[in-house]
Amino acid sequence: MLYSHKYIALLLVWVLLFLSSIACASVEDGLKAYKNKNYSHAFRIFKKNANKGDADAALYLGVMYNEGTSPSIDNNKALKWFKFSAENGNAIAPFEYGTLISKGATTKRNKVVAKIWYDRGMDKLDELKELAWSGNDFAAIVLSLLFNDSFHQEISKPELSFFWVERAANNGHPQGTYHLAYSYIMGIGTPKDRGQAIKLFYESAESGFAWSQETMAAVCNGDAPPKLGCDKNWLEEASNHGHMGSYLRMADYALEKTNHMENLDEIIEWYKKAIASQDTGGEAAYKLAKLYYQEKYTKPTEKHKNNLELSHQLFSTSLERGYTKASMYLAYMYKNSIHVEKNLDKAIIFYLQTAGKDFNYSFSQSALGDIYEKKDNNSKAEYWYKKAVENGNKEAKESLMGMRWNWPENNKENNTVSYFKNLLKHIFFLPGDGILYLIDNMDGYEDFFEITYDSYGGWFAGVFSIFVWLIALVGIGSTD
Repeated sequence: MLYSHKYIALLLVWVLLFLSSIACASVEDGLKAYKNKNYSHAFRIFKKNANKGDADAALYLGVMYNEGTSPSIDNNKALKWFKFSAENGNAIAPFEYGTLISKGATTKRNKVVAKIWYDRGMDKLDELKELAWSGNDFAAIVLSLLFNDSFHQEISKPELSFFWVERAANNGHPQGTYHLAYSYIMGIGTPKDRGQAIKLFYESAESGFAWSQETMAAVCNGDAPPKLGCDKNWLEEASNHGHMGSYLRMADYALEKTNHMENLDEIIEWYKKAIASQDTGGEAAYKLAKLYYQEKYTKPTEKHKNNLELSHQLFSTSLERGYTKASMYLAYMYKNSIHVEKNLDKAIIFYLQTAGKDFNYSFSQSALGDIYEKKDNNSKAEYWYKKAVENGNKEAKESLMGMRWNWPENNKENNTVSYFKNLLKHIFFLPGDGILYLIDNMDGYEDFFEITYDSYGGWFAGVFSIFVWLIALVGIGSTD
């Protein structure tokens, strides 16, 4: 009994000493623990000092929450501490905070606000460089990303980018190793070397770094999986660290192998978890929305109408998170009154997001042509149909041909004279347009003759038409 009391007393003394060491530990002590990969100890030190208002500790605490060297990835907390650190003068934090805002961590992505924070970081560029030269690997990584133009400052110096990321990796920094591997994959400041990249990703993944674990999962499930390191379930490893993007990959891989209802509940749960990811939340919401939208994935006990309501909500969430592709489904739902009240004006707004130069989707362009044709705005209908035709949309080409014979009832110029004028014009061009249409649908010949929509009713069609009508008139004359 005496011995047990003695052991309890020693244990209490040890606990008090441990707690006092944490309480007295400085940010530098935390950096040493981090460098030695004693992440739990580093996390406690940074958290203690950050709660006391230390801007540097707040930065490092945010980094650990962001990368998963904390107990679990938590971008809500990362965002909170990055903002606090940036607002209190840390030179690295504005770039970290801006990056999370740009990627849409925990909220709608906002590249405009992100750029404001990047610019604030540029005001402290000299201080950032001093930190990097003094051996601060966090600063070295930010400089590497800066010289790779990751912060939209129009600074592209690949050699300097590689120099700083290699320096951080050689010091054992987990993000340094990850970004160095990425540099080898992409050939940023160094020749491409897939073998070296995979080796670095593997070493980083083995050490428990969640970002590298997800990358290893993608590599091992790719077209040319390496022999190294593909005997592990890296997605599961990463998800255990709270890497929400891994849930998206797990759901994608499972769905590819699922041709029936097997594991569907689990797949849906994985997508729901992935929605919290800073990088893939919008994509996850989009894919889950598609699951609910498609009737073949609907449970027999659920009504498809309820699933359409969920899909509409998720497509909206996806678009808010910056996944623009979702706008096409929202547009289609408003255009065709699927679960929502028909609203062509809203459909136009959503289709425009993917019809422009950034995406140039012919489906959206053709749909806009159809909407404007229904609204009797033939000039805009023709514009979008032509855009779709330029991108190889055959339905748009058919619609354009159909428009040549359309005279809307509410057209103020649609009087009897103009009607017969248009009718005679089309009758005259009919033979030439018919010949052009046949050529246009013969493989290889449409490029040789450079036939476009404007060719119909043009001089080329006119020449053919004159030739055909002359032959017809000669034929009629010879018959007489």
